[in-house]
Amino acid sequence: MPLKSPKESNPNLSQRVNDAILQGMAFDLEKRPPTMAQWLALLFPEKANLFKFEVATVNQTGQVIKRETKQAEYFQENLENDTILEMVSIPVGRFLMGTDDAEIERLVNKFERQGFRREKPQHQVRVPAFFMGKYPITQQQWEIIASATELKIDRDLNPNPSRFPGNKRPVECVSWYDCVEFCKRLSKLTGKDYRLPSEAEWEYACRAGTTTPFYCGETITTDLANYCGNSIYGQEAKGQYRQETTPVGQFSANGFGYLICTVMSGNGALMIGIVIIMVRLLMVVLGFQVTIIL
Repeated sequence: MPLKSPKESNPNLSQRVNDAILQGMAFDLEKRPPTMAQWLALLFPEKANLFKFEVATVNQTGQVIKRETKQAEYFQENLENDTILEMVSIPVGRFLMGTDDAEIERLVNKFERQGFRREKPQHQVRVPAFFMGKYPITQQQWEIIASATELKIDRDLNPNPSRFPGNKRPVECVSWYDCVEFCKRLSKLTGKDYRLPSEAEWEYACRAGTTTPFYCGETITTDLANYCGNSIYGQEAKGQYRQETTPVGQFSANGFGYLICTVMSGNGALMIGIVIIMVRLLMVVLGFQVTIIL
């Protein structure tokens, strides 16, 4: 029986992407791309690339105890006038989502917040491969898409909603509905299926294979992320309280090459109102990637 064309399920897909998906799903394994890099080259000719980055790990006092150089695959979307959106490949995997009981009790006692109890019970989650924005969406990227009224799907967007202006700073002061509209417009512009990540996808991407409280180790410091440094998590010294957003890319990446600009721990992400986007071509295609890579 012939394979169903992906364009029947998603008319926004370009013919090139449609053909690449069919090749990746071929019943004859010898006809399938043997690696992620080769599959990316089919989907995004001249756009599939590798980039190198440094990952830092700290101990409970916030001291860097290890630095590693890693690499990840990514592709680029040219939104307008060389304003680039970079999408990083997040590999398939499993992780323990949520926070263990002992850590929850420690956090409840330390910060006197019962809300930490919502992070249990821990449960294992399998996450298919996907692409996620290398950085939070910048104000420059937001303005380009928000100003393109010809791309409008459901609602108008304010091109300049942010409290802390700056082309390279992350956009903020936007609602969930605004973010969904942004993703729909981006899908219309590119012919790919962009959406917001699920909670599991986000936590998996932020953890990047780690099991420590933070992606960078046993604690966090303001040299690694932007947050209120007046509060401490472990035994580290107090840090800066910048009281404003910072340009994307200012801090080091986690193990997947995803550059987090605010704190992400087992208890969730403190990135309220900032759009993080990823592209999912088709879930069946992601399953194909898993089969080929692993």
